[in-house]
Formats: sequence, C-alpha cells, structure tokens
Amino acid sequence: PSVNESFLEFGVIKGTNQIRFGLRAVKNVGTGIIEAILDSREKGGKFKSIEDFAKRVDSREINKKVMEALIKSGAMDDFGERGTLLFNLEKILEFASKSQRHEQNGQVDLFGGKGIEMPPLKLAKPAFETNSKEKLAWEKELLGIYISEHPIDEYQKQIEAAGYAKLSALKSDSHKEVKVACVVAAVQKILTRNKENMLFVRVEDKSGSGELVVFPKVLSSYSRFFEVGKLIIVTGKVNTKDGEAKILVDTVQDIAEIGGGGAIYDKNLGNLVEFSGNEINIFVPKRTGAESLGELKKALQDNPGKNDVIIHLEIQDQKKKVKMPTGSDFSKELEKEIVKILS
Repeated sequence: PSVNESFLEFGVIKGTNQIRFGLRAVKNVGTGIIEAILDSREKGGKFKSIEDFAKRVDSREINKKVMEALIKSGAMDDFGERGTLLFNLEKILEFASKSQRHEQNGQVDLFGGKGIEMPPLKLAKPAFETNSKEKLAWEKELLGIYISEHPIDEYQKQIEAAGYAKLSALKSDSHKEVKVACVVAAVQKILTRNKENMLFVRVEDKSGSGELVVFPKVLSSYSRFFEVGKLIIVTGKVNTKDGEAKILVDTVQDIAEIGGGGAIYDKNLGNLVEFSGNEINIFVPKRTGAESLGELKKALQDNPGKNDVIIHLEIQDQKKKVKMPTGSDFSKELEKEIVKILS
C-alpha cells in the first residue's frame, strides 16, 4: 500500500502493471482517513514528504492508531524508514495539529503580510533501525500477507536445492513422507481425551499454506519450535483423510540447519559460521586481531542460550578448538553479527 498511489480498493497504477493494495485493506485504517488522503492528493498531487502529508491531510482524521498502521504496513515508505517514522510519531502528530491550526487561524502581521511560519519538521534518528523480521511481522498483522519479502526468501536457494516439498502440492503426496520448509502462521492448542496437549499449526511457504498436526509425544520434544513467525523444517507423513492435506509431524528443525547445517560462507575467508544440531561452530580466520576476538566474545555473551559454542582457531599453523564456557542462542541476527566482526 502507498498513501501516494493507493486508492480505497485494490487498483493498477496507470502506465504500469503494478497492483497497489487498497488502503481499506490495511487494518485499523478507516474510510475517514482514506477519504482525507485521497482528497488532499486530488487537490495538491502526491505528498513530497511526511511534513507535506502532516500539513495537508485533515488533522482531525489523523491519530496515533491510524498513523501506526500506515507506517507499519509500508504505506508511508516514500517518507522514510519505518522505524524512524514510528520513533517520531508523537512529533509528527503534534506538528500536524499545530501547522493546520496555524493555517486555519490565518495569522497575519499588522502590515497584512504573512504571519510567522511554522518551523520545519525535523525527525530524530533512533538508535537502531527496524530489522526485516519486525517489518514482516507488521505486514502480516496489518495486511494478512507478507509484501516486501517472504520470511524464507534468504533460504530459498537451499530449499530448492534440497528438493523440499511445496505446501501447495501436498495433495499429490498423500501418504508419503515429506520434508517442508515453512513459517509458523497460527497455533491452536487442544486437549486430547487423555488430557494431553496437542497442536494444529497453520504454516506457510512461498507456494501457499497448509496445516500441521502435532501429537502429544512429538509436541513434548519440539514445543519450542511452534511459535508464530518461527522458521522451521518439518518432516512428516501427508494425510488427506478430511479432504485437506495435512502433515502429521514426526520431527522439526530450525530452518538455520537447512542442508545439514546452516553455513555462512565468505568467498575470501571460507566458512565462518556453521550451526548443526545444538552446536555453533565459529571459524576464526588467520590474523584476526585481539580487538575482533573481544567483539566476538561480547556478541556471544550478549546472546546467551543452550547451544554449545566451539571456536576454531589456527595458532602457529596448528588448528585448535576451544569450547566456550557458556552457550549462546543461535539466530540469523547473531550469525550476521559474527560474520561482520570476522570479515
């Protein structure tokens, strides 16, 4: 969606084949603010900046809930990074109210000239930019789908190379054992007749969606994986008994273990990080300085967890392995930070 190009409903942008989300499809955005946006756009053209938007769109229709929805859904990406806009939201709302009140008062000086102009809107920069995981979660919450990218995009090449099944094709795999890479979309917990917990889990990949059935015994071993937004690899048997293909889950892995171990490779340095099972292996390149090693240690300590951490070093042409005294929690963010330090 875009406040500069979207209309009330879905539509095609003139001169292109691009389809824009209708603003009414954004959760928490009502017809009042949409009409105000479209009216301002018709009178004065596209909005040049967040300041221009705040000055022109009827401030009576602008509130925190609506603005959060527009920013988080990506409808205001033309004006800046989402995290920056959210960080300055109170300032933006105050500016909209004051600038329009100032304009309506028609303030003039004693000589009939223009009154004192409002100072420009200056946005402060937050300490941290919003990561892609947060943006995707917002899109899913407010639009019902992922727009800017799909959570499993960064693993797509490995998924295709491994030949994993697609959720859209499960019916043709009836009674077969399949392996699927997917993201958890919704979790429903129920009690069995024996008063044990089991789950029905809605999952998605780039081809579509499907359902996992997780029986109590499997759940007791893999419960940590069934959280909304979690990227997982599932192995199980396809069941089409009720007309819809479902996977009866046998095992679950973190998607970072795809291909037998999530490895980050640098063309100049070789493998830097590998994650397999419950072990994080970090390969420190030759001539890595003490400062970088200190940063690496701090990064690991800042991400405590249950995964064992093995540091691979080469000292005087001899390869050594050092097990860290404490474990760390493996994640893509930690992986990227380690690579940045060692590169």
